[in-house]
Amino acid sequence: MSTVPYELEFERVRSEYLHSAPRRIESLRSILARIPPEPANVRVFDPFREALHRIAGTAGVCGFEDIWERAIQAERAVVSIQRERITPDATILRVLSAAVDEIEAAFRRYESDAAAAAPLPAPPALPAAEHAPTPDAVPVRTTGGR
Repeated sequence: MSTVPYELEFERVRSEYLHSAPRRIESLRSILARIPPEPANVRVFDPFREALHRIAGTAGVCGFEDIWERAIQAERAVVSIQRERITPDATILRVLSAAVDEIEAAFRRYESDAAAAAPLPAPPALPAAEHAPTPDAVPVRTTGGR
């Protein structure tokens, strides 16, 4: 069981997510670059859609609404392409590339905000074991009629 307070652990997860942005964006770009214009099968979009879904899901959990919104919009566009069996041409691929640019810009805004924020204060120190109060030294509040 972790002894790190929930808030500090959550901030660590959020920070790690923001620091992973370059890797995530590069992955999206790499996947998109491998999709040929006018592919014979719209299933070639599956890895791109799944990567968008992971970005959106984690952004939503971490409270990064701007990233979530842009990633979910791009994911929905890909789902529509697949559902409607639209043959994506170079124009559609450019639109999806622009969506990746928007997701990257949203990551950067949050990173900039995090850098400008004051660091979290250190948690208060716990008493050392030898200086911890003994059960006899802890005042006990009683209730009742006395």
